[in-house]
Amino acid sequence: MLYFAAQFFLWFGINAVTVNLSYYATKGLGFSPTQGLILSFILLLTSALFVWPFGALGDRIGLKRTYFVGMLLMGGAAIAAVFVKQATPLYLVLALAGIGNAAQTASSYPLLTRMTLPDRMGLYTGLSSTVTSIAAPLGSLLAAGLITVYGYNVFFPFVAAMFLLSLIPLGLIRVERSIAARTLHGELPAA
Repeated sequence: MLYFAAQFFLWFGINAVTVNLSYYATKGLGFSPTQGLILSFILLLTSALFVWPFGALGDRIGLKRTYFVGMLLMGGAAIAAVFVKQATPLYLVLALAGIGNAAQTASSYPLLTRMTLPDRMGLYTGLSSTVTSIAAPLGSLLAAGLITVYGYNVFFPFVAAMFLLSLIPLGLIRVERSIAARTLHGELPAA
């Protein structure tokens, strides 16, 4: 349940960014459409470039720690974006967010596999997909509603709040106490 709660808040924030980033740049900050697209490109490019290194890091320092680092980077970037209104600094902030996204992408699903028995993996993968599929449109709708009422100044505070809220359930996860880990270590009988 803690994993699913972390995913829920994560996807509330991610989808708010996905749907509203270009609009925020063009309508909220007055960027050209090209500059707005560059923001999304930087976010996607840095995510793609850093997934493999964070996958390797997750093997060294642990998946939960890597996921946590990713969420901290994403939350920190969203907080920084509240104060950044020029294109070049915002490009740097979005690059940092992309690096954080790479860390959470490389570690979130593998973390689920460490907490779930192999014969239950399909069920928990389906539950995870259900949670994220519900959170994604709800997050974009809530963000759009807030933007409509309060303007684009609420966009990055909303995203930062979602990313930082995801840290609470993530911090409470104890992989070593999961059924899968306890079964692997012989504390529980194998099914």
